[in-house]
Amino acid sequence: MVFALILTLAASFGSVRQIVPDWLFDAVNPNDKTNLAPYRVLHFIVIALLVIRFMPMDWKGLKSPICDPLIKCGQQSLRVFCVGIFLSFLGYFLLTISSGALLTQILISAAGVGILCALAYYGDWSKKIDKIIKRPRKEAPIAGKPGEKMVA
Repeated sequence: MVFALILTLAASFGSVRQIVPDWLFDAVNPNDKTNLAPYRVLHFIVIALLVIRFMPMDWKGLKSPICDPLIKCGQQSLRVFCVGIFLSFLGYFLLTISSGALLTQILISAAGVGILCALAYYGDWSKKIDKIIKRPRKEAPIAGKPGEKMVA
C-alpha cells in the first residue's frame, strides 16, 4: 500500500518523483484504471493474501447485516459484474452531462451500488424459487401392445 502511495504521489509531486527511479515510474504510469499495471495486480494479491491469512472462515462479522450485501454480490458475481459494466458506462455518461459536483458523484455511485445489491438479492431469491418449484417429470409409458391406447 505504501509502495502504491509513493508511486501515485510521484506523478503529482516533483520532489517525490526524484526519489523514484525512471524505470519504475515508467512501468506504472499512466496511473489509470484502463491499464492493468503490474502493481495493481500485486496490490490485489496482497490484499487477498491478508484476508485469507487473518480472517477466519467462521468469523461472526460475516453473519452481520452489514456484510450480507457483499456476500450476496459475491454469490451472484457474474450477474453483478455484467450489469456493473453497463452501469459504469451509464454513470460515466450521467457525470459528463451533469455538473460533476461531489454530491452528483455520490448519488450516482450510491444508485449504482444499490442497483447491484438489489440485483444480487433478486438473483438469490430467483434461485431459491427455482429450487422450490419442482418441474413435473414426464412419466414413463406403461409397456403394452403396440398401437394399444392406454387408459388412465
